Amino acid sequence: MTPTINKWQQFHKKVRLTQPELFLTLQRFPNAVFIAGCQRSGTTILSRIIRNSQGFNNNFPADMDDELYAALILSGQETASSEGRYCFQTTYLNENYYEYAKLLPGQKLIWVVREPQSVVFSMVYRWGTFALNELFAGCGIGEIQSLNEKYRLLKYGYHFFPKLLKACYSYNGKSKQIFEIKKLLNDRVLIIEYEQLIRNKEQVLETVFTFIGGKYAKGTGEKLVSKSLNKKKEIV
Repeated sequence: MTPTINKWQQFHKKVRLTQPELFLTLQRFPNAVFIAGCQRSGTTILSRIIRNSQGFNNNFPADMDDELYAALILSGQETASSEGRYCFQTTYLNENYYEYAKLLPGQKLIWVVREPQSVVFSMVYRWGTFALNELFAGCGIGEIQSLNEKYRLLKYGYHFFPKLLKACYSYNGKSKQIFEIKKLLNDRVLIIEYEQLIRNKEQVLETVFTFIGGKYAKGTGEKLVSKSLNKKKEIV
C-alpha cells in the first residue's frame, strides 16, 4: 500500500508541525541502527549498505525516499514488519536532535562527518529549495550573529537570503549537534568521517559493523566510489 505521505513537504505540514516529538515508535525496534549527520554528507549510501547486509530488514518501497519512509515509521505514520533489524536514516530530525536521548540500550547511532566545502556545494547546487530552507530554519538561523543578516532575513524572508549563507549556517548548526549527542549517548554513538569511509572502505566498514554487532561481508565497500570526493574542486 502506498503511504499517504510521500513528499517531505507533506511530512513537514502533517507531522513536523503537529507532533512535538518525531520518535514515537522506538520501542518496536530495540536493536535498530540510526544513521545521521549533516544532510548531503553520505548518510544515504551508508544506511543502504547496512540495510542490505545479513540480518537487516530492507523492505522499503522502491519508489519512495528511504529516509522519508523511515521518518513515517518512527513517527507512527506507517507500520513496519517486525522481521529483521532496522537501519534508519535520520538526518531529518534537525532541531529535534535531543530525541536521540530516548534511544534504547540496544540501539546505536552512527554520525557521519564530511568536510564542509563538499556539503555546502551540494546544498547550494544539487539540493531542493524546500530541503535547504527546512534545514536552515531548524539548525541554521541560530548561528547568525550579524545584525544586518538578521534584519535582512526578517525583512525579506528565506527566499531572498543567499543560498550560500543558508548552507554555511546550516552546516555549522547541524554539525555542532554531535557534541551534545555524544554527551547523551556516550559509547552508543560512533562518529566516522566520510572521506575516510571512501578512502579506506573495508577498514571503516569493518569498524562500523563491529560497532553495530552486524556481520560484514568482504567486498561490500566496492559500492563506495571516490569521485564524490571531488565536489569541493567544483567550487569557484
